[in-house]
Amino acid sequence: MSDDLRSTALLAALMGGVLVTRLLKGYLDDYLTERRAKQLYADKREEVEKARRAAYERVQRYSDDELTQKDARELLDALKRGETSAVRTVRAFLSKALTVSEELNCVVEPIKEAEATAAELDKQFSDSGKSSDGLGQLHGIPISLKESIDVKGYDSTMGLGKFCFHPAEEDAVIVQVIKKQGGIPFVKTNVPQCLFTMECSNPIFGETLGPIRPDRSCGGSTGGEAALLARHGSPLGIGTDVAGSIRFPSHFSGICGLKVTQNRLSLRGFVSSFGGQVGVARTNGPMARDVDGLALLMRALLVPEMWRLDPLVPPMPFREDIYGSAERLRIGYYDFDGLLRASPACSRAVAVAKDALTSAGHKLVPLDHPPAFNLCLLYFENFCADGGSNFVNLLSGEVVDSTLESIRKFLLVPPFLKYLYRAFKKGYDSHRIVTLMNASEPLSACGYMNLQKCRQSYIQVVLDQWSKADVDAVICPVSAIPAPILKQSSKISAASCYSLIYSILNFPAGVVPVTTVTEDDEENLKSRKWRIDDAWDEAVREVSLGAEGLPVGVQIVARPWQEEMCLRVMKDIEANVK
Repeated sequence: MSDDLRSTALLAALMGGVLVTRLLKGYLDDYLTERRAKQLYADKREEVEKARRAAYERVQRYSDDELTQKDARELLDALKRGETSAVRTVRAFLSKALTVSEELNCVVEPIKEAEATAAELDKQFSDSGKSSDGLGQLHGIPISLKESIDVKGYDSTMGLGKFCFHPAEEDAVIVQVIKKQGGIPFVKTNVPQCLFTMECSNPIFGETLGPIRPDRSCGGSTGGEAALLARHGSPLGIGTDVAGSIRFPSHFSGICGLKVTQNRLSLRGFVSSFGGQVGVARTNGPMARDVDGLALLMRALLVPEMWRLDPLVPPMPFREDIYGSAERLRIGYYDFDGLLRASPACSRAVAVAKDALTSAGHKLVPLDHPPAFNLCLLYFENFCADGGSNFVNLLSGEVVDSTLESIRKFLLVPPFLKYLYRAFKKGYDSHRIVTLMNASEPLSACGYMNLQKCRQSYIQVVLDQWSKADVDAVICPVSAIPAPILKQSSKISAASCYSLIYSILNFPAGVVPVTTVTEDDEENLKSRKWRIDDAWDEAVREVSLGAEGLPVGVQIVARPWQEEMCLRVMKDIEANVK
């Protein structure tokens, strides 16, 4: 062999060796990273499981189904009359919550200070001569919190190992106000990893099952909260919503929930995977089994203490004149958003709510749907304005939950491969899927500013549409589907567009249950003559079948800062649904 050939062979061998070494190092690094993450998850699970066992052993003898069946208003009245004590109430709900969680895996961690807080409230009540004067608006009521809400001394992990064993140094502002009003935070509830799917699963705490049927999703990202409330493990809860995270779980689980206008309630101390994102309104709100429970919690939170602790919250007390008004309203409705046709049960829910509101004396008028496709595109462009790098970085060093893996992989695909994929998909998929795929491209600063201009213009378009129709509020589906089979929601991400458009618009929106899926709904779904445009339409049929008996809610939307109007319409629907 000549010297040149030897040199070439040696160079090739060296390059091959370097490549193999790098590949082996990459595999080794991945293996060690995953091993470290799994050990961290196991250590955290052991810690919270020990806390759950200790709490259950302490309170199981205080089980009281009669007490836990009461709604929040009934509980508050009983507490203020001295018919039950705060300690008895907290113990009863903690026992119920931990029992429910044995079946559904909805409670992450009990808050061990809850019983001591309750004992102090009982002492204050006794020292006052058992007078209700001066008691907080939530006196003695146990309140559950989404895992991502800071409680002093407890982690807010979002299902990520990097936030394990980093307890919050102080309570979130909302938690401080709840305590000031006599409410007792008593458990934290499960969430999906990164708070970003319609499922409720993460590699630390596992998967929460549906409260009606365990083979169905409880929704996300406030899924653990909804499951607990639906099974009477808590009377009131607090969740967050950036695309429907309060509304999907409420709809899937048959409870009530309210997403408020951004900053109507404080967000200080709420952990999020959307840090720095201003184009999508990250917000929060109350959850309960009835509308009065939502109103009770809103009244208690909208007080000067909140505005003092968080000056970014406008000083707007709860407006009883709107919530308690008997004035007849003009309410718009639609059951198709122009993007994805809802299942028969979800469409029928709008008709049920329409009949209920008509019975209450309101005028119902058909309304053209908002520009749903454009708003969904705007939402995903905002989320992916950085090319998804913030989201991918959050998952770095973690075991990625299966519900997120497809999203992470897509965001990691190089732009030129995404271009080739889109070109290939044009051959047999509809324009809407291909167009939404374009939303994953990173934007320049100028592009992001133009995106916000576009968002502002769409807000005005929808407000003008409502003004032209002269409507006070709007009812529409919460989602295109009832609770899907576990692990199937990724097939039908477009079903979320009914809710996420009101996140990009920053309108308050609530959910109230109105019906259940019937045998007729199932038959109509099987036989309905609809044009299958692409995989999304087929997925609606696939994930909606077999849902007979599952709850179905309706979405009620009002103008920004009009939460009381939203609740007022929800209350009238609740009172008049047959």
